[in-house]
Amino acid sequence: MVQTLERMILSGKKCEIYEYFHVNVNRNNGYAGVESEKKVILVGCGEGSEENTGFISRIHEYYSQNEDHACPVIIVCFYVKNWNDDFSPWREKAVFGNEDFGGKGEETLSFLRESLMPFLCGKYGPDVPFYIAGYSLSGLFSLWSLFECDEIKGCAACSPSVWFDGWREYCTKKTGMEEDKASCEKSASGKTVYLSLGDKEAFSKNERLNKVDENIRFTADITKGFLEYNPGGHFKDVPDRLLKGIIFLTEKDRILENPDYYG
Repeated sequence: MVQTLERMILSGKKCEIYEYFHVNVNRNNGYAGVESEKKVILVGCGEGSEENTGFISRIHEYYSQNEDHACPVIIVCFYVKNWNDDFSPWREKAVFGNEDFGGKGEETLSFLRESLMPFLCGKYGPDVPFYIAGYSLSGLFSLWSLFECDEIKGCAACSPSVWFDGWREYCTKKTGMEEDKASCEKSASGKTVYLSLGDKEAFSKNERLNKVDENIRFTADITKGFLEYNPGGHFKDVPDRLLKGIIFLTEKDRILENPDYYG
């Protein structure tokens, strides 16, 4: 296994690129000579979060021990300074405390479209497929980006904040579900969608958070996504849950054939 790391500041945002290639792969010429078989996974992270370190450690552990993964994998972590503002697709009142959601997700998506993704196309080829993954509010941002950005071919939204007020209405509007139920999946047509939730997350004392299970099932129906439940609440095994989502994006066919496969 060939592992490399590149750190940079791009348009004012910290980014880290982790490459995982088979030992017999030339990183410049692609996997088995096929450039398009690389997969780039964008992962939205918050600056200063301890969970980032745990997630990267699990990524290293998995790919160093499993050299038979289906394709070269490139994990690109991009960091935001204000979690509640930079990953929220629209403004919303705080669910805890007094820190509202600033609704600056469009700015973050613009960074991906105009800076990060063009940079990565220059590095790995113009046709390299992009996927996106995130946890909690970053998971909601990943789902929202899937609807908003044609260049993103799939997402792993782990314990996403789909309790967010207006989420179901947004999905309904984006998919045209009201006009034509037969084509309700059109905004995510042909894209890979992985969703997961802790089996205790729906039992919050907060009424807004209680909508998460109903809304994630609704999202899975609309996107024709793969929905998986993990034991525990929202903050249990975060690195492992996010890793499972990324494995699904890169090993989808194997997992659908054998749901117990994760390595």
